[in-house]
Parts: sequence; structure tokens; C-alpha cells
Amino acid sequence: MRKKINWIPALVLSCVALPLDIFNSFYTMVGDAEAAEGWFVLYLLVGIATIVFECILLYKIWETLPASYRKITPGKAVGFMFIPFYNFYWVFENYISLVRGYYEYGKQTRKPEIKDLYSLGVTYAILFNCMFAIGFISGLLEEGQTGPLDLLSIFCSIASLVIFILLFKQLTEYANMILISSPGIIPVPPPQPGPGPGAASAQTPPAFQEKKQEEKTVQTPEQSSFNKDGNTPPVFQEKTQEEKISLDCKL
Repeated sequence: MRKKINWIPALVLSCVALPLDIFNSFYTMVGDAEAAEGWFVLYLLVGIATIVFECILLYKIWETLPASYRKITPGKAVGFMFIPFYNFYWVFENYISLVRGYYEYGKQTRKPEIKDLYSLGVTYAILFNCMFAIGFISGLLEEGQTGPLDLLSIFCSIASLVIFILLFKQLTEYANMILISSPGIIPVPPPQPGPGPGAASAQTPPAFQEKKQEEKTVQTPEQSSFNKDGNTPPVFQEKTQEEKISLDCKL
């Protein structure tokens, strides 16, 4: 059986990256460029590690979902998130397809504990786009003009972490539920012989087959006296000759 999915590393890194992002935005707003630059370097290092572990987590959750419920392959789900500008659309396709796939699996397998996480998936995709849009616009503005955007970035970062916890905690539980319920492949029994020549004998119990064979081999004394070449045995030849003589005398 595969190991359970552990989402704690991604959660811890996300929680560490959040205050670093807040401090970076705060010192940027107050105009302390040196302090903001230091916090930004720390945030960048932790942020890269966070992205790596979140992508691994996302890939494993997609991979655990049975193939018949996947609209997207795990590699495509993660890889297309790194395509500039296209990922603004892809994040919606990615998370909506993921939560719907797990919900459909829960309905088909009669697992009521698997809930519809559509609203969480859409909210997380919106916050993802907001954070990237704010970062892109902030890079185009001059220093000192990004105050409102920095406040909005802090709000989006906090909200994104909350939705991340609510969404991935449940998705990880659903994925581990699938891993536990399907530990291996159940062997398929061989097909039974269908109707046709020889089907009846194939299904006849051994005891009846032996009895039938004995009945075939047991012969009467008259039958056992037949020659191997199929000629009439002597005892029947004598009897026939006597009947012929008796018939001649009568005539």
C-alpha cells in the first residue's frame, strides 16, 4: 500500500512565508527600503520552498484520484501552473476539476463524507490570481506608490492561507481515504465455462464422473464374450445352429 499523503510540510512553510510577506509589505509601505529588501530575500527563499512542497502535494492528490474521475493528468495539472498569464485561467480549471473529481468519486462509491469543495476551489483560484496581479502591478509602479496595493496584498495573503488550510486539509483526507480503501488489486476469478459442447461434463462433480465411468466399463457376461474384432461369440453361434436344425426337422 502506498504511503499516506502528508500535507504538514506545505502547511508549515506556508505559515512561515506569511509573516515574512507581511513584514516585507509593511517596510515597503513605511519607506524603509533596506529592511524591506532583507525581508524580501527571506520571503523569497521560504516562498520557493513553499511552492515546491505545495506542487508536490497537489501532484499527489491528483495522482491518488482514480483515473476515471480525472479530467487532467497530475503532471499537466502542476506543469501548466508555471505558464505565464495562461496560469490565470489554468488555476480555475485545475482546482475546479480536482474538487469535482473527488466529489464525483464520493457519489459513485457512496462515501457521503466526501463533500463538494467547489466554493473553496473557486475562492482559492481567485485569491491566487489576485496575489499575482498585485505583485505584477506593484512591480510596474514607482517606489512609494504601492501603499494601497501592499495592504491589499497582506489581506489576500492571509485569506489565501486560510482557504489553503480548509481546502487541502480536506483534499488530503479524501486522498488518504482512497489509499486506505484500495490497498491493492483484488484478483479476478477465472471465467466459468459457458453453455456448449463439453460444458456439462466440465461442471459435473468428480464423484458423478467416476460413477459414470464405472457404469461404462461394467459389461454383462454376454457383452464381455464378444471378440475384439466384433464377431459373434461362440456361445451365440451354437445357439443359432440349434435353432436352425430344429426348424429343418419341423419342415
